[in-house]
Parts: sequence; C-alpha cells; structure tokens
Amino acid sequence: MEPRGRRFQDAEFEVSDLAGRELESVVGYSAAADDEPALVVLKPSGLPWQRCFLDAGLAFWEEWSEAAAVADVAEPPFRRVDYGERFGLRGAQIHRVRCEAESGVVDGRAARIVLSLSCGELVLGAHYAQGLDGELEVAFLPAPG
Repeated sequence: MEPRGRRFQDAEFEVSDLAGRELESVVGYSAAADDEPALVVLKPSGLPWQRCFLDAGLAFWEEWSEAAAVADVAEPPFRRVDYGERFGLRGAQIHRVRCEAESGVVDGRAARIVLSLSCGELVLGAHYAQGLDGELEVAFLPAPG
C-alpha cells in the first residue's frame, strides 16, 4: 500500500482503518531530557508507518514510509524512545485510534490522541503552560485485571 501523507489535522477524528491490526512498533522521538516526544511513529500490521503529533491544540495524523516518517527527527538532538518496549505494547491488538478534544487552547479545547489497545490505552496529550506552545506527554493506562 502506498503511503497517503497527511490524513487528519483537527481536534477530533478517528483512524478507523487501524482497528483490528497488530501494533508492531511504537516509538517517540524526543529532544527533551524527560523522554517526552516531539512526535510518535507507529507501525500497524499491513499498513505503512503512521506518524502523529500535537501542535497548537490540534492533532495531526500522517502516513509515510519509515524513512520519511522520521526524516526530520533522525539526527541529534533527537533520540529514539521505544514505547513499545517500555510499556509492553508490541503485538497488542489495536481496538480504536481516536483524537478527542479536551478543554484547552483552541476555541477552549485541545486535542489528545488515544490508542485503545488489547492491553490498555496509550494517550498522547499536551501540557500547555502558556499559549499555544505545548509539550507532548505520553501515558500508558493498563487494562484492568
């Protein structure tokens, strides 16, 4: 399948074609000391690499080749943070991928991306200390039981 480039740029959307696929890899690229990423790339089975990030209260979702997905973060000061390994996400089934609006910066709302997996939820949100310049935060919420 040929990558489709930018697919979504909004405060709310759903990436429905990822549902039912296996998560092969999920990696962040960080320039910060705390491992919070500038962007996250993931590889679902049977599809090209997916790239997502938050900016100015909106979420962006793109589809690229592996090289293109990380081209602007492949060199220092960026470093690779393997969230698949850190949270034990490799091989998890993707149930749903969505972007939701929370109260925040743009028209009183800010976007966050939620990957609902067989083992829990990976949440990409942003902390906006002042204005539209936010810092991406990643959290994993394990499934109960």
